[in-house]
Amino acid sequence: MRLERLPNMSADHQWVYVIGRITLESVNVDARLRALLATLNGRVDRDALLDPASPWTATMTGCKKRLDTVPYSEKTRTAVLGVIADAGAAWNERNRYVHDLLVETIVAEDAVHPDATLTPNGHARLRIRLARGKKKVAPDAHVVSLDQAVSFVCQLVAVKWRLQAAQGHLAGRETWNGLLFGHVTGEWDGNASWISADDDDDD
Repeated sequence: MRLERLPNMSADHQWVYVIGRITLESVNVDARLRALLATLNGRVDRDALLDPASPWTATMTGCKKRLDTVPYSEKTRTAVLGVIADAGAAWNERNRYVHDLLVETIVAEDAVHPDATLTPNGHARLRIRLARGKKKVAPDAHVVSLDQAVSFVCQLVAVKWRLQAAQGHLAGRETWNGLLFGHVTGEWDGNASWISADDDDDD
């Protein structure tokens, strides 16, 4: 569905649709990170993606470790590490949308929470953490707008394509260089645009 049609839906349905887009693009990001690790391990076959999936953090750690053992240029190593770091940040944000409670308001006697219904944006929601890990990396509750969620979809799309570019570049396909080393902007429809940088590399 085109983004301009989203306002034709009710606020609740808009949120359901956007969360669905976040979920879909998150699956794509997960698959692309696994493909990147497979390539770093010397595998470019389809079956590499059908192996049992490792936890997200283990896959990220595996990518970083392999980058330290393969003699890539510093330019390539820096670009790929940057993609992996951005993928990790996006995945953490994805967890907040997928695992936290998303409501308009909540009444709790033991805590004061912000109220999404009091914000100027009528489509805002209160995002409440249902569990706190060993490290508190996000507030227990805060207001998020539908526009922020839409922007996050575009962020996930950009990460997806940058991971694809990293995997393609490491597999020896120079056609991905412009996207890996350039500035990438994700688009709502799942595509991306980018401004190419100098893509000469000595790998």
